[in-house]
Amino acid sequence: MNGSVWKRTGYGTMSKNLYVLSISAFTGFGIFVSMLVAQFTLQMELTWPFALIVLVIGIAGIFVAHGSDVPVVSLLGYMMVAVPYGALLGPLLNLYVPVSIILPFFITTVYVAVFGLVGAVIPDSLESWSTYLLGGLFVGLLGYFIIPIGGLFGLSVAHALTVWDWAIVVLFAAVIMYDFNRALRIPYTLDNSIDVALAIYLDWFNVFIRVLQFFGILKKND
Repeated sequence: MNGSVWKRTGYGTMSKNLYVLSISAFTGFGIFVSMLVAQFTLQMELTWPFALIVLVIGIAGIFVAHGSDVPVVSLLGYMMVAVPYGALLGPLLNLYVPVSIILPFFITTVYVAVFGLVGAVIPDSLESWSTYLLGGLFVGLLGYFIIPIGGLFGLSVAHALTVWDWAIVVLFAAVIMYDFNRALRIPYTLDNSIDVALAIYLDWFNVFIRVLQFFGILKKND
C-alpha cells in the first residue's frame, strides 16, 4: 500500500479533471474485463490450485504495474490482475441467480464511490493510515485460515466467517478512503491514473465478492 507508485515525481502531467476521468475510465474498464472473462468461466470448477494460480498471477501483475512508469506496461500489469480475477469470478457468479447479482454490483459500486469521495475531499493526507491498514488486511487474511480451524473446537464457522466478512467490508471503507486520498497527492499522469485504477479495482473486487454473499440468492440444487 505504500509502494513506489506513491513516491514518483511524475512526468507528462494532465489536468486534474482529465486525471480523475482517466482513473474512472480505467477502473470501469478493469471491472468490465473481469465481468467479460467471467462469462467464459462460469462452468469452471473452483479449486484451490486454480485460486492459487490466480493469486500468483495477480500479485505479479501488481508488481508489474506499480514497478513501471510506462502506461502500456502498467496497463499490462493491470490486465494480469483483471483477467485472472475475472476467471476466478466466473465460478462464484455461477452459484447465484443471475438477477440477484445486480443488487450486490450496485451496492458495491456506490460503496466504493461514496467512501472514495470522502477520502478525496479530506484535506489532510491519510499517509499515516498505511501501516494500520496493512496490518488490518493481514489480520483479515489470517482470519480466513484460523476460523476454519476454530470449527474443530466447536466454533460456528459459517456464522464466524459471515461476521468476519462484514468486518473486512468495513475495513475496506478505510482502504478506499486511503486510496482516493493518495490518488490526489501524486502527479496527475496517465501512468499513475492506471496504477490508482488498479488499486480501486482491487478494492471494488474485494468488497463485491463479500457483498455478493450477503445479498446474492444462491441457485437451488436440482
